Amino acid sequence: MPVFYLKGFTDQDELIFVYDKKTDNILPKQKPESKFYEKHLNNYKFDGKVKFTLEESIFTPMDGKASQLFAKIRSSEFENEGQFSTLEKFEMLGFISRLFWRSPDSNKLFVEIIKKEGLSNKYFGFKKKGETEFVADSEIEIIKSQILNDEKIQKIFKYVIPFSYGNNEEVYRLHDKWKIYSLKVQTPNIITGDSPFLINNEDARLDNIFNELIFPIGKHKLLTLSDKSPTFLDAILLTNVNLSILHQSKRFIASDSEEHLKQLLVYYNQTIKLNLDKTLVKDTFEIMYSQSTFKNHDEYYQAIQSGKVKFSQST
Repeated sequence: MPVFYLKGFTDQDELIFVYDKKTDNILPKQKPESKFYEKHLNNYKFDGKVKFTLEESIFTPMDGKASQLFAKIRSSEFENEGQFSTLEKFEMLGFISRLFWRSPDSNKLFVEIIKKEGLSNKYFGFKKKGETEFVADSEIEIIKSQILNDEKIQKIFKYVIPFSYGNNEEVYRLHDKWKIYSLKVQTPNIITGDSPFLINNEDARLDNIFNELIFPIGKHKLLTLSDKSPTFLDAILLTNVNLSILHQSKRFIASDSEEHLKQLLVYYNQTIKLNLDKTLVKDTFEIMYSQSTFKNHDEYYQAIQSGKVKFSQST
């Protein structure tokens, strides 16, 4: 994760508490760059030597531009998505897409999609010289086999996707689903992790990777991409978002509050005991759908009080 992104979840001293799922420990406060970093992830080594890197040439300049967009959303003056232009939304979603594909967590999905959809499409652009039509997969079987069996080549081709014309089309569609929530002071803060993309998609395809997405922008800002986003964000949905991030993170989870992490771990262990952890992400989207049917939080709260809204035991 880029350091500028993690800084959005730090305390007043720009430090974070990190929960390590592997050791089941909350580590002492530290600088955000001390974790969430995999050495040589974006370097390409041959014969034991680094031949080239995507970090300095591609990711660092793009991170610098994206950091300005994140800073705008995280500012206290930012209240809703109406303060973001169409171009800014497009650039932000493009960055989130690139962040997703540069994560090691997307490796397995990439292989599955290539096996299912092949390479003959607008995402990879294999064409014969002087021709406009894409070549058939049967004509590039050697290349396809190399991609599926070599992790270094997979990394290179993964990064092609977010820069493709096809991906731009998906980003354009997602831009209409944009919703930003700003947390109130008394609301528990949003956490993040090494896999902060909450995706609701049972049929991932190249032209529909996200489908619906919940993504933490900062400890006080949450982005949803859905046709069923509610007009408000309450503690029930927020808690489930945090638990979902905690659940799907591979190892590290970050927060500005040690006490908040401890409380979330108590809730999370309860969901495990009740065998509800496997459906946390799906349940989170279901809660969001339910809340979207109410005009405002008062109407929703009244429905809860009257017993018209039921929750799973995880909430």
